[in-house]
Amino acid sequence: MRHTVNALAFFKPFFLFFVSFLFLLVAAVPLSEQRVELIERSIVFQTGSNGAVEYSANCDWPGGDIGNALTSSSNCGSTCVAYSGCTHFTWSIYSGGTCWFKSNNVLGPAFPASQTYCGYTTATVTITFQNGNNGAVQWASACDWLGGDIANVAAPASVCGSACLNQIGCTRFSWTNYNGGTCWLKNDASGAAIYSNSASAICGYTTVGQSIGITNPSPQSLSPQSQTSSAVTNILITGSGVGSYYYDVTGITCNNNPPYAETNGYAFCEPGTGYKTLAQRGNNYIVALAVDQMNSNKAGLCGKQVIVSYNGKVVPEIFVIWDACAACSGGVRLDFSVTALLGINPNACALGLVPGITWQVTDTQIIPYVQYG
Repeated sequence: MRHTVNALAFFKPFFLFFVSFLFLLVAAVPLSEQRVELIERSIVFQTGSNGAVEYSANCDWPGGDIGNALTSSSNCGSTCVAYSGCTHFTWSIYSGGTCWFKSNNVLGPAFPASQTYCGYTTATVTITFQNGNNGAVQWASACDWLGGDIANVAAPASVCGSACLNQIGCTRFSWTNYNGGTCWLKNDASGAAIYSNSASAICGYTTVGQSIGITNPSPQSLSPQSQTSSAVTNILITGSGVGSYYYDVTGITCNNNPPYAETNGYAFCEPGTGYKTLAQRGNNYIVALAVDQMNSNKAGLCGKQVIVSYNGKVVPEIFVIWDACAACSGGVRLDFSVTALLGINPNACALGLVPGITWQVTDTQIIPYVQYG
């Protein structure tokens, strides 16, 4: 019987030997040399996070995972930059949006994947902080802190640092335009500040200011005790009771009342020359303190910042003493503008007197006071 030779079977041992030889040759090359080019030619990367990363849509890196965090796709790259050891990243829709941090030993080039983003770091972005609140806080724009949220308040960006100073336990803060403007109060957020693509975002902290990069150590954490004494400075007077209203620079009144005469009057703290009416001051966050307290220390109280709380929660606006209230004697009442009191309690007009108000007069000077005579 004639035997036939299968050509594939004949060459198979030689083919396997050749493949094995190539594998051993590649394995002998150091990993760093194997990974000279990780970028798949068919995947086009573009610059993001102010040049700190390159990223592309619908791609992934194989392996190399060292951590993950819930975040938006637009912040995944900057989050990787801030995460120790992260050189590559992938974002997926898992759990509503997860950024997967990867180290430099990913197992190969980027490959196509659906509903993802992938990228790699190229440089370190430096976030430079500047003084705020007379040096009590440091803040910067286009940045954020990861996690650590303990509270949030609706507030303009300009008072976010003050809100953190007034919140027990707050050491860091972020502001975004969420719901028209929200200040996110934090305690020991994870890692250093990261670049943020959020519109008009700011971030800051309540320690001694310096220019720091995003890979620098976290700002010093303060205990509630040291937070109160060092950041908020000194408390001169405290009080609790009700809030009332007596003026408004915008002209609004409660219960269809005629315009309040006090709006066009001169406040207790106006100097003898160069004086202005409340309307000319144009500040609806001027408050009137009890006249007996003002008479006892006019020079020491006029123009000072007042931290106001309602039902135990700090009101984020910056209030300032510039008037005296005869009906507030004994320190059981604080007099506001209509606008300010409605911001504290929307039912202020119906109530007339709003209970649950507490206040602390600090030694922070908001309006300079010039003593007459």
